[in-house]
Amino acid sequence: MITYICGSMIKYSQFPDAFWDDVFGLMNNGDEILLGNSDFDHRVYGRCRNKQYENVSVMRETPKRKRSRSHIESILPSYVSMLRKCDHMITVWDGESQEAFINILLLLSLHKKCRMYYLPTGECIEIGSVDEFKPYVPGREGWTVSDMQEVLRTCGFEDEMIAYLGKGLLSETDVTEIISRAPVSIDKKLEMLKKLQKKNNLNHEAFGKVSSLIEKDSDIELVKQEIRDTFSFGSYVSRAISEINWAKYWLKNGIYYLFTEWYDTDVFMEKSYPIGMFPSLKEAMEYVRKEEELERDDADDDEITFNEWYRLEAWDWYLDGKGFRHVYNYYIYKDEICWFERMNEDKQENGLVYYMPENMDFFGGWLDLNLSTPFKLGDIVNIDCTPFGPPFHALIFEARHQYDCCMPQVLFKMPFTDRWSISSLKHKHFHKDAESSHYEPVLSPLYRLRTVRKDELTEDDEILIKISKELKDEEMGYAFWSAFTSKGDGISAEDVLKTWESVVHGKES
Repeated sequence: MITYICGSMIKYSQFPDAFWDDVFGLMNNGDEILLGNSDFDHRVYGRCRNKQYENVSVMRETPKRKRSRSHIESILPSYVSMLRKCDHMITVWDGESQEAFINILLLLSLHKKCRMYYLPTGECIEIGSVDEFKPYVPGREGWTVSDMQEVLRTCGFEDEMIAYLGKGLLSETDVTEIISRAPVSIDKKLEMLKKLQKKNNLNHEAFGKVSSLIEKDSDIELVKQEIRDTFSFGSYVSRAISEINWAKYWLKNGIYYLFTEWYDTDVFMEKSYPIGMFPSLKEAMEYVRKEEELERDDADDDEITFNEWYRLEAWDWYLDGKGFRHVYNYYIYKDEICWFERMNEDKQENGLVYYMPENMDFFGGWLDLNLSTPFKLGDIVNIDCTPFGPPFHALIFEARHQYDCCMPQVLFKMPFTDRWSISSLKHKHFHKDAESSHYEPVLSPLYRLRTVRKDELTEDDEILIKISKELKDEEMGYAFWSAFTSKGDGISAEDVLKTWESVVHGKES
């Protein structure tokens, strides 16, 4: 007998005792156990190995997916392979998660039976048909405008952006990206994503489409295709939840090396200083907390800027026990882990090993959010990408076509220099870099973007104020962009005014 075991991402305490009785029963009978590659499967595998049971097959890795493929699409072939091979399936389902749900549908299309531990009611149900499964598939509630506003507010957006973006429903890709890159803890991100997934769960829709195919005895490949098409919308939130859960898993199962990092405005470079190795996350975070407390104690309230962050590397033993591998980078801001990168090993022909981020969904990237803004021609806005760069004021001199990543265009004095520059707001070419054209802060400026209040304007903003008053239309803004860029990047205040005057006179003539 071959049994495939799968389940939702749940706490260890949520595993039903009767489920473990089933697992031990399989061991006593000498049955083969098939497992996937989730945290749930790892816990089951650990129990089996603790009992020195070796008749366990594990799907070590899901196929590497291209960026254009959804998470669900990438793992469906592995599910089908497992289900074709097994005689029976046992699952623990929380009533929401997609992967356990999809496994049940695929199994039913093969006319095999499933023992399901249904966590919402504590029931254990033997399922052999879609009719027996139907009572456990809830309807879909859907997202609301209030949900969108709550996400934006929790992620740190200012009132003007919330009022503008929160008028309707954002796309699932935008919502997922906003949450993934926000300057809030990964625990808060997971909480938001799970709440949204629950309200916009596609299980009911998928069940309606797939159950009719199963009742018609359709081929499993057709069922798989329908599942893939249905969940292509819901894959972004689901994948983000899975990525965060994996990141949290390695926070508990690695060896850690801590660095403090900052953008140094004295030499205009990002710097990194090694602090040391820590055997546990708790000890590393305790060090960070103490360092932050000391910094706050030594500074006045108006001097605390949080202009540095910490990078925590997580390392793990290779499976053969020969050396370590770099599995994750975590980034700490205000005593919380807010961002992470899953690392990919690149072994060169000469034997050297390099580690590069496998994706930039949760940290980095030259273009974070491509969202429209409510700000118009002539507005002076505050740009704040703390801790990855100091805040500053900028003038919006082109604001049309904001669906384009190159809009709006802004004029500003590069922080801690006497040089002026222009950039697409979303491209973030804000800060001077000693070795390249620009230093780009990791955090998108859209999160904290707002209008500068009159009482916040200073002598440094005189050029911005002057141009704002005289800027009449988008054509004038484009003319200024053309004249400015012809002079190169990083010009003096005097050259900015000369360039602007040439535009004004040209416009008037």
